[in-house]
Amino acid sequence: MVKIEDLIQRDRNNYTKKINAWSNGIPLKTKNKKNNNLIQKVIAGAILMGTLSGCPSVYEPYYEKPTPTEITEPTSTPIPEPTPTSTPLFKDYVDFSGNVEDNETHTGQRALIRVYNNANEDFLGEFSTDDYGNFSFSLEETVSELYDGVRLDTKLSDSNWENGESYIRRIELPSGDHNPTKSEKGFPAIRAVPYPNFDTNGDGVIDEVDYENFREHMKDTNISTTLIYNSDGSISEIGLHKFDLPNLEKIRIFKYNPNGKGSFADMEIIKNIVISEYGVEKYLDGMQLDDYVEIVEGCPPTFVNPNQIYIYPDDTIFEGRVSPRYLDGSTITGIVNGGRIRLNPTSSYMIGNINHELTHLFLAPEGESYSLPNSLTVMFPYVGGIEYPGEADIKSSKIVYEETYQPREKLDNILGMDY
Repeated sequence: MVKIEDLIQRDRNNYTKKINAWSNGIPLKTKNKKNNNLIQKVIAGAILMGTLSGCPSVYEPYYEKPTPTEITEPTSTPIPEPTPTSTPLFKDYVDFSGNVEDNETHTGQRALIRVYNNANEDFLGEFSTDDYGNFSFSLEETVSELYDGVRLDTKLSDSNWENGESYIRRIELPSGDHNPTKSEKGFPAIRAVPYPNFDTNGDGVIDEVDYENFREHMKDTNISTTLIYNSDGSISEIGLHKFDLPNLEKIRIFKYNPNGKGSFADMEIIKNIVISEYGVEKYLDGMQLDDYVEIVEGCPPTFVNPNQIYIYPDDTIFEGRVSPRYLDGSTITGIVNGGRIRLNPTSSYMIGNINHELTHLFLAPEGESYSLPNSLTVMFPYVGGIEYPGEADIKSSKIVYEETYQPREKLDNILGMDY
């Protein structure tokens, strides 16, 4: 019997090339044909023994080991995992809470709120407040869905939208949750203007729902719908004008016209009309003008200083004229901070003239009132009207000096109507 070790030792040199050829897939041939199959088995056995014993085979330097074939074990069909969706487990719905008040008494009122998508004007829902104007509600849309924000239309109402008791207060809000109860200044953000309860038609009967005339009055005298170019190149309505009352410094009455066109004989008469409690003080929310009025025995300067009002004579005009001064010298700001008033010193209608022209600065820089009877406003453009501010002027002042209404706000945002 041939020993394996003897065969390997004896034929080591002769088999080197043949082993290498065998490793490359070429059949081995020996001179001893009888041992041909035995040699192949012996070599294979030696290699296998070395491998299984954890030791390197003596023939390892002479061939490259074949790449092992991956064996795939039979497995059961895997259960597919659910496809992830973009819908989060908890949706970020848009929430609102706050309080609605009327702009005249600043007390909470029952109201209805309609919400619209700014992007496409889609109606998103109608919500009601409690008896004190408090509200809290959530939309069915998420913050991401309302990427362009929302519009809130608010109307004071005890029953339904059609029987509302105020103009529509319209505000636009960016996407996200909102609590408009308090602003940075600490006041409620949603205040609606109640319909007028005076006789807008002049027929002697109070008509609570005839609100179109007063809206036209505000359009004529203050909240202009005229389009202008803004500083950034965009176009928008002129909107609401506001007089910068907190920063008023002086109302100066000059005796002489700078161009020799007349003089006031008695400037105390002019002053007493200005500071009368029946005059413009009536709508200035308790502000008294006594300390602001200064009598000057001279002529006014060429330019009006900011936060000052100049009053001086001009005997070449009919009754009176006014020139508002705007912040930064531009109507784009929407803020009036002074002006000049010229009065005919020989007028027999001095009381009405002074209150009319001062009201132009404080409430009505846009023009005269043609929509209301002369019994309601001192802004009636013709002689023969009332001499002191009327009910419509007082109501106008509640809008002009409402702190939640910003300069340049549109007419429809403050005195909105259903169309």
